[in-house]
Amino acid sequence: MQSAKLNYILAGSTGILLLIAFYFIPFFVFFAFVPLIFACNKKSIKESFVIGFIPGFIFGAGLLFWVVNLNAPYRLWLYLGLFLLYVYFGIIFSMFSMGVRFFPFLAPFIWTSIEFLRSLTPDVGFPWGSIPYSITSYTPLIQFAHITGIPGISFFIMIINTLIFYSIKRTREQENKRTR
Repeated sequence: MQSAKLNYILAGSTGILLLIAFYFIPFFVFFAFVPLIFACNKKSIKESFVIGFIPGFIFGAGLLFWVVNLNAPYRLWLYLGLFLLYVYFGIIFSMFSMGVRFFPFLAPFIWTSIEFLRSLTPDVGFPWGSIPYSITSYTPLIQFAHITGIPGISFFIMIINTLIFYSIKRTREQENKRTR
């Protein structure tokens, strides 16, 4: 059983890995969610919401740091919007953890569906920071976007993260069986 502190560290590492993927090493996005999946694995929706808020806050603050410097009369609304973005991360990761918990490959469908719906809504749509944008420098990899669009790339990234999670989890389970 993992401690709460370890779960928060794992969640924070996902936020940091996502920032690294967006700013420096795009390849990191293919395993950035693995620590978070481990943190949310076998957790309640409430626990996953709290855990999901952490990478949302780190990623959102690192990606949208410039918002605090705007001299807009609507700055309060911008701050509220940022806070709602962090809450969104909490909600999406709690739903994501339900997919991980109940059916292994449901999680990428949930992530992709919510990210797609988020981009459609004109009033609250904020596709900036969608995970496929991190790999735009990998031209050959994003070429299938003309067929699937951004949601297809998002699904691909999340399925890779989920597969890595399950391969690590299975390896650990097999090692535990051998040591018994």
